[in-house]
Amino acid sequence: MAQRALAAMADRGWAESGNDMTVLTIRQMQGRTTVPLSAEPERLTRAELLSALSVALDLTEGLPAGHSQRAAWMALRIADTIHLPEAQRCDLFYAVLLKDIGCSSNASRLFNLYGMDDIALKADFRQVDSGKLMQIIQFILTHTRPDAPLKSRLAQVVHIGLNSANLAKEVIEDRCHRGQDILAKMGFPHGVSDAVGSLDEHWDGRGLPQKLSGKEIPLLSRLALLAQVIDVFHVVGGPVMATGEICDRSGTWFDPNLVRAFVSASSESDFWVSLENGDANEWVRRFEEPTAGVIHDAEIDRLVGAFSDVIDAKSPWTAGHSRRVADAADAMAAELNLPANQRLWIRRAALLHDIGKLGLGNNILENTERLSELDQRRYRQHVETGRRILSGIRGFAPIIPLVEAHHEHVDGSGFPCGLSGEQIPVGARIIAVANRFDWLLCGREPMPGTHHAMRNIAEQRGSVFDGSCIDALATAVLAGKIHAPLPR
Repeated sequence: MAQRALAAMADRGWAESGNDMTVLTIRQMQGRTTVPLSAEPERLTRAELLSALSVALDLTEGLPAGHSQRAAWMALRIADTIHLPEAQRCDLFYAVLLKDIGCSSNASRLFNLYGMDDIALKADFRQVDSGKLMQIIQFILTHTRPDAPLKSRLAQVVHIGLNSANLAKEVIEDRCHRGQDILAKMGFPHGVSDAVGSLDEHWDGRGLPQKLSGKEIPLLSRLALLAQVIDVFHVVGGPVMATGEICDRSGTWFDPNLVRAFVSASSESDFWVSLENGDANEWVRRFEEPTAGVIHDAEIDRLVGAFSDVIDAKSPWTAGHSRRVADAADAMAAELNLPANQRLWIRRAALLHDIGKLGLGNNILENTERLSELDQRRYRQHVETGRRILSGIRGFAPIIPLVEAHHEHVDGSGFPCGLSGEQIPVGARIIAVANRFDWLLCGREPMPGTHHAMRNIAEQRGSVFDGSCIDALATAVLAGKIHAPLPR
């Protein structure tokens, strides 16, 4: 079917929509319109890249930006108190920094289960002691479909209440397994993935997903959970509340020896001050691994590619989306004869173009009706969120304008700035076309074939999309350089 569609596209010459698509405009554009080029970052380390990207994980968990960084710093301070071997410090650092890397995979499930903003839901649940039945009951009563009719709401409350143990196990298991898979793609050792896989286990054996207890739980997992909860309550109520919650859960959630180590570490004069003034976050960004220094293209691309999977796991409608957009954008950039280093940055920008959506609840991302004006404004903020996240990565300046402008339209009707024509970086114009092409074929209501998707895009030539980029897409598709994705 795909071959017949492509043949039909070639035969028609796109005349049906009044767009004479030739490679002439592509040749006219070659080497002419480019975004500013930048040298590779001088000393980009793995810690700097991933600590910046970890902010996106904080947002999708409903936590203040920098949570994962602060938790990583605290875990290492507590580790110093117990004299953790140097060989395990690096694994601990990345296990805590990336502890929530599988978190986006359960967002859709939680939204559909509770019927409310999954980010707000997760944020509130962080303060619940799952070992206390009344706290669980109160959480279910107050967070289950708050805007639904009473009868529907009560039915779902009963469903969740009766099945809470199995539902919780499934949600956490999914997050753990997804996190471990992504960490493997990033090239981390088993010590890191094992720690993330057992993050929600409790000292008394009442955690999840395997109900491990005591020293059956990996030490790094015990440290990660402890540091995570310290930061949650420190943000809410300061050192007194954080210390009280940790001590209250000693022997149930937490290893008592580690609680004592925390009390000792936190008594040092700089502990709480470093958390509050940002010194801890800065230290994490400058963390140096004993056996690894600067990372270069191959490692950067592997880490960015793996992180794109985190982005795409947020919704069932976006599985594999960022990688497909990146492949299409790269093929289009090649047709436009853009320089190799510019293509590199366009591909990275395409992989991360939706990173800001990790800060949006699935009540917006999966809304099948028309979004309210307020939710439309929230949706449009995802490009600014993406800009803020990526601005924390030294040397990633070429990516930022592409991510920020991929929803701009050539007639000036897009967002966030209403740029038009060549005010929009060519990379952003390329990503806009590739993004739309993939959504039309793999989105919520996919079109029946490539030719339908291309015709839809062609109809917006000169208004939404750049004509030369449309031509580049058409040429790459007809040449077999962009393969139509398989239907869902």
